[in-house]
Amino acid sequence: MQVQPMSTPPNMRLKVAGTDCRPLPLRRRARRPQLKHDPLGGAVPIVQWSILRMLDRATPNLPSRDLVATSQFYARLGFTEAFRDEGWLIVERGPIQIEFFPFSKLDPRKNIASCCIRVSDLNLLHQAFIGAGLPTSCRDVPRITAPVDQPWGFREFAVVDPDGNLLRCLSPLATRELERRAGG
Repeated sequence: MQVQPMSTPPNMRLKVAGTDCRPLPLRRRARRPQLKHDPLGGAVPIVQWSILRMLDRATPNLPSRDLVATSQFYARLGFTEAFRDEGWLIVERGPIQIEFFPFSKLDPRKNIASCCIRVSDLNLLHQAFIGAGLPTSCRDVPRITAPVDQPWGFREFAVVDPDGNLLRCLSPLATRELERRAGG
């Protein structure tokens, strides 16, 4: 017995070479702006995540005793507030993004939360952070340390914010060696 291929109407044919394999009527419908009706009678456009093309990445989620105070501290370091409500804060400085959640009973001296900020020009970042006037004593909270070349191949400095969160800022020493060779 021989199987006969089924004939598909032209408006229902699947696209072979592309990524959109939905029937043509569904593709046309998807291109129109989609609206969601809110309970108060207005219409709000639905975010189309496929258009945003989110990059694969991870962002640290650090505790904060006061999201407003945290936002103000990070503004001194050159970060801008990307989002804030009563339960979340996101600050960013170029491609660097840090998120915070409220934790009112946090003891800054017992906080063990930390994250790494990897950059190509550590000295430039350090100079920008020094401009915030942070103390350099190892007992102060907040504080900043001086950059140090580490035996494991990184140049690092640290910032401790008012909530005791440790930001380890680092760049590979190989990058610095290549920059030196290129410059001279």
